[in-house]
Amino acid sequence: MSYVIGIDSSTTATKAVVWDREGRAVAEGRSEIGLAIPRPGWHEQDAEDWWRSCATAVTLRNQVAGASEGTIAYTLAAIKDWTFLLGPGWVVGWGNGLILGYLMYRSELVPRQAAWLGLIGGPLIILSGTAVLFSGNDPSDTLRSLQGLATIPEFMWELFLGLYCTFRGFRPSSPILRADTHEDRPGAGPAVAPA
Repeated sequence: MSYVIGIDSSTTATKAVVWDREGRAVAEGRSEIGLAIPRPGWHEQDAEDWWRSCATAVTLRNQVAGASEGTIAYTLAAIKDWTFLLGPGWVVGWGNGLILGYLMYRSELVPRQAAWLGLIGGPLIILSGTAVLFSGNDPSDTLRSLQGLATIPEFMWELFLGLYCTFRGFRPSSPILRADTHEDRPGAGPAVAPA
């Protein structure tokens, strides 16, 4: 049986409700969000409190007679799957692959050939994660295999970057680390004389 979960987070609380295909609410949860008032007229909330409130709200309690514990377990497992897909399965492609790969490529802090692993691996993870995202609850074995293969360049990029920076450090010949190139770049400040 398929379920839909809705999460609403406001300034005071996070509410979560699970509905079945017939539109009946089978479980719901609620968690308060703290509000700090550091001085009169100022109101603050911590983003960590939002996340904790959301996580607490989805540990749902049954509201409708007859709903089984399996309903809650299935719902929480689905939330875990989506979180894993959007976290390591999708965001890594943007952050570690594309953004970090691009910055390392442009800055030449590591060999440019290695940065291509991130520039290739990032989009592959994004594409495979998006394909799994739109395949529904049951992606094919072929799609899972392709997603595993798409992870290889990203894995190699992260492994290389960690080992390279640990044992070699950033390349001193990188344009952003060389003092003699600071004067050549438009808008750069004066070169710092060695002490």
